[in-house]
Parts: sequence; C-alpha cells; structure tokens
Amino acid sequence: GVAAMVRGEVDEAEQRLLADRARFERLDDRRYLAMTNGSLGWVAFMRGDLPRAIRQSVRSLVETHAMRDLGTATISLNVGVLIASMLGRLEDAARLSGAFESLCERYGVRPPGRLASFIGGIDPVAAARAAMPAEAFAAAVETGRRMSLDEAVALIVELGDMADQAAGPPPA
Repeated sequence: GVAAMVRGEVDEAEQRLLADRARFERLDDRRYLAMTNGSLGWVAFMRGDLPRAIRQSVRSLVETHAMRDLGTATISLNVGVLIASMLGRLEDAARLSGAFESLCERYGVRPPGRLASFIGGIDPVAAARAAMPAEAFAAAVETGRRMSLDEAVALIVELGDMADQAAGPPPA
C-alpha cells in the first residue's frame, strides 16, 4: 500500500491498506494496525479529505503512543505540526515543532525522507514563522522543546478533537 502511495496510485494504496487493516485487526497486531491507520491518514490527505486524514493520523498516534513506541510516536508528532498549521493554530504548530525537534534528538530518530512527498512539500512551520513575531515564534518553539512526549500527544489529540468538532460527524 505504501509503495502504491509513493507511485501516486491512491486508489490502489487505499484498497491494499484497507485489506491490510482488516487482516491486522483479525490478528490483533496492534503495531501494524497503528502503522496502517497512519498510512490511511496519508491516503486521505492525498485525496484532500482533511477531516479523515486528521482523524486517522491522530488515531494512529494514540495507538502508537499507547504501545510506548517512543520512536514512531515522536516521528508522528510532525503530523501534529501539520494539523495545527491547517487549523490556524500557529502557536501550537510552533510549540509542536519544538517538541518534535527536541524529542527526535532525545530518542535518536528522524522521519523517513518520503514523508515530505506525501504532503506535497508543504512546510507546516513556515506559516507560523511568517505570521508570528520572531520573538513569539522563538518562545513557542522553546516552550515546545521542553514538552514531554505525553504532553505533545495530548495537545495533538486536543487539536484532533477541535478538527472533528469543526468538520462534524464522519460519513457513515
């Protein structure tokens, strides 16, 4: 499914990932279920379905965090930066950017290079940097650098809830 996403074959990617998700649910394979839900979030983002993309991405992060997979949860914070930016929560985007950088250093992880291609080269921090006074942006990033992984995940869940409230109930 991810290979199909990389090739831009969104329909095939979604079809494969949904089949994978059903298999992982039957096997109760939480790790691969969380990864597949995250990938389905990227498929939704590629389709322009932002409410579903946010819902799936937050779900994946919560599942990963609950398993205490510190590396994957840390890498997934970058999605939170994007969500905050899309919601116009620029200070939160800056804070999550600081948390992401600090926690990547702490846990020795970096996102895969392909991640940027799924969001079309969007720099979710750029909007915050451009719209906020330099001192306020720097202070928000520094505040984020002091956040724990638990605090950063809680903020992203809050942002996901805000996005859900704004979008209304998911389609049946």
